[in-house]
Amino acid sequence: MSIDDLWYKNAKLRLRVGAERDEMLVEVFDGRHSHRHSDGQHPITLEPYAWRWYRVGAPDNVLDRSDLAVGRHDGTNRTRPRQIVNFRV
Repeated sequence: MSIDDLWYKNAKLRLRVGAERDEMLVEVFDGRHSHRHSDGQHPITLEPYAWRWYRVGAPDNVLDRSDLAVGRHDGTNRTRPRQIVNFRV
């Protein structure tokens, strides 16, 4: 998720993410992680012209992956063998 403050004053936000494992928003570049409060919202303050990139989950959720089966059609009405592709959620 990307958040931008395009104004010359601080921006104070309260975000309700509503996703699985949203108790923590991990700031991708800076380490300013946000922890969900008891009301279910993440309080975030942005300085003037600041930006943050967040992802949902713990800082080390590399193990939270699933497999995606991908079939490709080669134009001859035959399907190539399925490939298993790992992706992060």
